Amino acid sequence: MSVRVASAPRFCAAVLFLLAWNVRGQEPEEVLKVPRPRPRVSPSPEEEQPVLRITRPPRPAASPEAPAPKPPAAPSPGAATRRPPPPPPSAPPAPAEVAPSCPADASACVDEALLRRAAHDFEGAVDRFRIACDAGLPSGCAGLAVMLDAGHGVAADPTRALALYLQACDGGEGSACANLGRKYRKGDGVPRDDRRALQFYERACSDRENAGCTGLGHLLYYGDAGVRDLARAASAYDAGCVAADAEACLQLGLMYSRGEGGLEADAVRAVFLYARSCDLGLAMGCNNLASKLARGEGTVQDVARALALYAQACDARLGLACSNLGRRYRDGDGVAADPARAVALFERSCDLQYAAGCVNAGLAFELGQGTARDDARAAAFYARGCDAGHAVGCGNLGLLRNQGRGGPADAAAAAALFEKACAAGNVDACANRGIQLHYGQGVAVDLPGAVALYEPACAKEQAVACNNLGTLHEHGQGGLAKDPSRAVELYDKACKLGLAKGCENFKRLW
Repeated sequence: MSVRVASAPRFCAAVLFLLAWNVRGQEPEEVLKVPRPRPRVSPSPEEEQPVLRITRPPRPAASPEAPAPKPPAAPSPGAATRRPPPPPPSAPPAPAEVAPSCPADASACVDEALLRRAAHDFEGAVDRFRIACDAGLPSGCAGLAVMLDAGHGVAADPTRALALYLQACDGGEGSACANLGRKYRKGDGVPRDDRRALQFYERACSDRENAGCTGLGHLLYYGDAGVRDLARAASAYDAGCVAADAEACLQLGLMYSRGEGGLEADAVRAVFLYARSCDLGLAMGCNNLASKLARGEGTVQDVARALALYAQACDARLGLACSNLGRRYRDGDGVAADPARAVALFERSCDLQYAAGCVNAGLAFELGQGTARDDARAAAFYARGCDAGHAVGCGNLGLLRNQGRGGPADAAAAAALFEKACAAGNVDACANRGIQLHYGQGVAVDLPGAVALYEPACAKEQAVACNNLGTLHEHGQGGLAKDPSRAVELYDKACKLGLAKGCENFKRLW
C-alpha cells in the first residue's frame, strides 16, 4: 500500500525548522569594505574623502657645531709662572636662528595648511596650500586639489582638482597619485577606468604611499583591471601594511589565513596582521582577530578577549561584529546566555546595514527567542535582509507570506521570494518552491517543475527535497519512471540528513 506524502503545511514547517537555524551570526574572516564600486548613499569619510597625507622634502639640517677650543697646555715644571693676560671682551651672543615661515617657505605653508585644516579653518588651509602650489611645491598642489575636490573652504571644482592631482603626481607626490587611482577606480568625476587606476596606484605605491599600495592590491586581487595576480597583490598589501595602512594589513591577513597568492597558510601570521589592523583602528581587523581568538586558531584560545573585541568592533559600527556577538549571547557560547541582549545586538547589526543581522533579528521575533513572538516584526526584518541581498531573508519571508503569517497570505509573492532565494543558492527556498508546485499551493500543480527544483536541492543535502523527490519516483509522477529502488535511496538519504519522515518511508519500502 502506498503511503501519501505528508501534507504541504507539514513540509513547509519542516523547511521552516531548517531555515530557522540556517542563518547564524557570521564569524569567518570577512571583508566588508569591498573595493568594488557600489551606489553612494551618503558621503563616508573612510571611503569617499581623498587622501590628504602630504610628503615633503626634509628641511636642510642645521650646520654642525664648531669644535670646542683646546684647553691651554699645562706649564712645564720649573717654568716661571705668569699671570695670563685678561681675556678679550666676549662678543654678544648670536641671535637664535628663526625657522623660515610662510609665505617665505613653501614647506612651512603646507605645514600650516595641514594644521588649519585639522582645526577646520578650511579657508585658511586653502590659502596656504595655494601659496605652496604657486611656489611649485607638489604637496601644496595635492593639498589644494583635495580641498577643491571636497569643496572645503572653496567652491568645489572637480576639473581643477583633477588637473592639480595630475600636476602633483607628475611632481612625485604619492598621495596625489593615490587620489587619481581612487577617482578612476570609482568613476568619481572621470569615466571609470580600472586600467588607469592601476597605473596611478602603481606610481603611488612605488612612492611608498600606503593608500596607493592598498588600492593596487585590491585591483590585482580582484582582477578588475584585466590582470589578476594574487602574488603581486600580496606584495602590494605587504607594502601598504608596512606603511601602516590598516586595510592592507587586514587583506594580507586574509590571504595568509586562506593560503592565497603563493603564501603558505599561516594562522599565526594572520593573527599578527589582524592585530596590527585592529591596532591601527580598523574594526574589521578587530572582528577577525576575535574570530581567531574564539576558535584558538593561530593563537591561544581566549573567548573573553574575543568577546571584548567583538564589542569594540560593534561599538565602532561594524554590523558583522554586532551579529557575531549577538550569536554568542543567543547560544551562550563562551558567555552566559542572554537572548534579550542578543536580539538588541541583532537589531543594531541590521541598523548598521548588515543583512545577516536583519535575518537573525527576524528569527528571534519569529521563534520568540529573547522577545515576544511577533510575525509582523519578523517579516519586516526578513524583508530588510532580503532587500540587502541575503537569500535566507528572502526565503524566510516567502515562507511567512505563503502561510499568511505577519500579513495576508500571498502565494504569488511567496513564489517570487522563493525563486529569488533559490537563484541565490538557498536550497531551502528551492524546496519550498518545489512544495508549492508539488501541491498547488496558490499556484497550478506542476510536478515536472517540482522535480526540477527538488533534484538540485537534494544534491545539496536538502532533506525535504530528497524525501519528496522519493515519493515522485515511487509513484512515477512528474515525468519520472516508477522506480522504487531510487525512491528507497532518496528516503534513506533524507533519513540520514535527519528527516523523520524520510526514515518512515525508508522503513516502509525496505
